[in-house]
Amino acid sequence: MIALAALRTRTMSAIPEHDPDGISPSGSIARAVAEALNWLEHAMLLVDASGRVYFASAKARQLLQSRQLCMQGSQLRAKTLGETVDLHRLIAGWARMGQLTEARDYTTCCRVGELLLQFAPLATPPPDSIAVHGCLVAVFVIDPSAAADPSPEQLRVQFGLTAAEAAFACAIVRGEGVKECARTIGISEPTARTHLHRIFEKTGTKRQAQLVRLILASRPIIRQP
Repeated sequence: MIALAALRTRTMSAIPEHDPDGISPSGSIARAVAEALNWLEHAMLLVDASGRVYFASAKARQLLQSRQLCMQGSQLRAKTLGETVDLHRLIAGWARMGQLTEARDYTTCCRVGELLLQFAPLATPPPDSIAVHGCLVAVFVIDPSAAADPSPEQLRVQFGLTAAEAAFACAIVRGEGVKECARTIGISEPTARTHLHRIFEKTGTKRQAQLVRLILASRPIIRQP
């Protein structure tokens, strides 16, 4: 129902608009769902088997103004013809998977330029009042270059770190060694190693690689206001 609510919500002027009333007890639910999707850091689109876009979150609308992804009419397209053909092939395959239960033969993600796209078939059929070619597919778009780094405030809240420990942990996540982190934030190497030991204790990790993986996996998916 979330996807269908979003489907009925106003999006870009280039995307067909639909009256949100009728898909739930209140049309305001559809608008609330669309607003909630707009808070996600990653972009999300709903497309049919032909690549026609029926919904685009705020982040997706931004990306559709870039050169890596765009719309021609209401159809999703990549920068090059070859990428567009591959993208539409994957979308069509995932649209068919929405009605099938056997093992999938299609890759779960692909790259378009520097963007990473992931696909999720939606088994719930769209309303009869909307002409959709095949099943709908949710396309999640990740822009690695725009991913926000973890903040010291976030790490203090999540893991109970002190301000100094959180600042050191952020430096570790950036890929710096202990000595370089100490130099960067202006502390001695013994102090840095003390910070690291305490961070390990508070996060339940034992190695820097494990710590970095935990912090990145725990990064909030909600964008900053």
